[in-house]
Amino acid sequence: LHQPGNPNSVPTNVITSINGDFNGNILIGTYSGGLASFNPERNVFTRFNRTGNDDGPISSLNVWAILPDSRGRIWLGLLGTGVDRYDPVTATFVHYGPASSRSDRINFQNVMAMMEDADGDIWFGTEGKGIYILGAGTSKIERMAADSTKHVSTQGIIKCLFQDHLGYIWVGTEGDGLYRFDKMSREWLHYSGKNGPPGNIVQSILEDRQGNLWFGTSNGLGFFNVNTSVFKQFVEEDGMSGNEFNANALIQLSDG
Repeated sequence: LHQPGNPNSVPTNVITSINGDFNGNILIGTYSGGLASFNPERNVFTRFNRTGNDDGPISSLNVWAILPDSRGRIWLGLLGTGVDRYDPVTATFVHYGPASSRSDRINFQNVMAMMEDADGDIWFGTEGKGIYILGAGTSKIERMAADSTKHVSTQGIIKCLFQDHLGYIWVGTEGDGLYRFDKMSREWLHYSGKNGPPGNIVQSILEDRQGNLWFGTSNGLGFFNVNTSVFKQFVEEDGMSGNEFNANALIQLSDG
């Protein structure tokens, strides 16, 4: 818990995201308290809550998502300032948001979801300007091209991103259901209404060991059978404690 006057505690009790760095520290994203790093061996918290506009301090106190990538970089999806890249060795931040002087910036202030795909590309989902991608080979951030459906890639509110074992990219949106993107063909499929997940707000996506997909939505838990392409809904009548899921509120444990 947050303890006023005690720097060795979480900076606030509103925890929005949790992940880890390659040194075994637990990274804690908060609303209004910035980023905290917890060393479980020493039982010590380090807070990062000084804001800046370019390289140096963290640029926002609202950290919505944390993504460690395969190259050891840690990306922070922020509310109000876009994206920061955190270096746990130097404890510094590089700003990639709209206020940055960088040419490879993300020109939108709210980044809700992030993902690294199998090719090493980093995907950034925004809250109203679609998707930006940092190419592994180019090291440049570009806005994704408009799709042929409802321009979810350039105008949508992106809640979550996930790549399945076949390589398909699944995009959960706020209000527009679910999309599947094929990187090879560049084709989109849209799932909504009777042929989609139980709620049009898709907050989280996971794949089970059989290759089926699970979705936390605004109207229950969704299950997608990849063999039959049929969705199933689980709600309170099925034994759930509630029908509305929050962002990132799914996890697959090591035992499946």
